[in-house]
Amino acid sequence: MKKFNVYVLGCHILIRIDHSVVHQLLNHPESTSRYARWVCILSEFEFTLQYHPRPRNQNADSLSRMKVCGELDDGVDDACPEYAFRAEIVEDPWYCDIIWYLHGSSLSDLFENTRRKIRTQSKHFLLKEGDLYRVDRYGDLKLCIGQKEVPSVLSEFHDSAFGGHWGLDITLINLKRNFFWPTMRQDVREHVRACDSCQRFRRGQSTNELNPTWVVDPFAILYVDWITKLPETSSGNKNIIVV
Repeated sequence: MKKFNVYVLGCHILIRIDHSVVHQLLNHPESTSRYARWVCILSEFEFTLQYHPRPRNQNADSLSRMKVCGELDDGVDDACPEYAFRAEIVEDPWYCDIIWYLHGSSLSDLFENTRRKIRTQSKHFLLKEGDLYRVDRYGDLKLCIGQKEVPSVLSEFHDSAFGGHWGLDITLINLKRNFFWPTMRQDVREHVRACDSCQRFRRGQSTNELNPTWVVDPFAILYVDWITKLPETSSGNKNIIVV
């Protein structure tokens, strides 16, 4: 847009793109971080953004898509599928920089420390079929949840019949099997504490009053435990009495 400023400024133009992330970002009313500055710069131009999926945009990059001679064709399909990422993930401050980096966008406009941080964090994430996954230390993929999706996920895994109103530890275990977000433990703790049903009907800690036993003479009081229904031994014994 900057290069063609003298031609397009003051005119309404139609822009066709095959980059779904840019399309979703510019068509969303709320943007964060440096993306808001990009939207602000583009706001001086009058244009309509039209998304054209890459599989249907065969005319673009015709030279790179041209088939070579048969002896040079290795049969490898280099086409990169284009997926529409969830808007909650693309614009989420937790993941937006990571998604742009993994999607091949440049980080040249950021400070070196910020670029290094994003590269380090991106090593633990993977883009797959339009979704962002966290790769744990065992190599398992956990679907990344955005800030706007957290309340609905917590409600499903705690408040519903499936969730069963479990406490902090069990709810965390159930969520960590398939999901990831940076503040999971804190959000689960706050949700469980604020749950109305848990506060009304949960069982409190029941403790029995301790009554010390005063013994005057040896063997004045005996305590006996029975352990029964054990596998029968060769001698015919199957019970144990502990005195």
